[in-house]
Amino acid sequence: MNEEIEKFEVRDFRRKEFFQVDDAYLNGFARLCGIYATGVYLSLCRHANKSQTSFPSVKLISEELAISEDSVTKAIKILTEHKIIQYERKRTNFGVFLSTVYVLLDKKHWTTATHSAVSDMDTHSVDSGMDRGYTHSAVSGTKYTQRLKDTQEKKIKKENSFIEEARRVLEHWNKIYKTQFKSPIAIIDNLLYWRNSYSLEEIFHAITNIQYDDYWLDKMTPVMLLRQKNPNKERVDYISIFLNGKEPKSMFTPEEKLGLQMAEEYLRKKNQI
Repeated sequence: MNEEIEKFEVRDFRRKEFFQVDDAYLNGFARLCGIYATGVYLSLCRHANKSQTSFPSVKLISEELAISEDSVTKAIKILTEHKIIQYERKRTNFGVFLSTVYVLLDKKHWTTATHSAVSDMDTHSVDSGMDRGYTHSAVSGTKYTQRLKDTQEKKIKKENSFIEEARRVLEHWNKIYKTQFKSPIAIIDNLLYWRNSYSLEEIFHAITNIQYDDYWLDKMTPVMLLRQKNPNKERVDYISIFLNGKEPKSMFTPEEKLGLQMAEEYLRKKNQI
């Protein structure tokens, strides 16, 4: 038996695949917060950097723990109420939420006191109810609370769709040009601006056509393609350039369009003389 035990190695904390959890959490707060909040806290600890900030998405946490996104959201409220974590949602210049940054607080800030957000839900789901086969659920709220929740969920889905479009643009670019652009944050503001003028399919088409332009092939990037102004602060629309000379839908005011038409007519008559 001893020979078999000697074949195994103990955990090596020098390796990077380990993360730490304070003993104080498992010695009392785990029971107080419940099984779901504990799982979420472990996930946040797993993803935390040296400054103890962490930014996994609710979807990622739910997939890691095999629980619903709603359960993750409730767990985050519990951890926040007990001052175990705090969080901030980052926005773009257009007001679109990009990601939520969580901060793991020192245990000196932790508290067993609870407020309304926690008292409205069952925080003791871990209290041996799983062993007895019991199912715990949050206390049902008012119709107003439900409507507010539905509105927030729709807003989150819309914001996530914007981020997803930015990811799809980068994936399309990387697939064609064998690059590794990975940050949707770098393009999302300008992408939202141009989505008022072009469909996502048109933007994909413009990206595809760059490979046929010898001048721009080695110079163009996703950030440059979606620029609204060049370094000289002049308005530009690179998307239209790669859509076979298609006129931008909202680049010029009616007065500017009229001026361009008059200039084109003048040049046409001049060339005929």
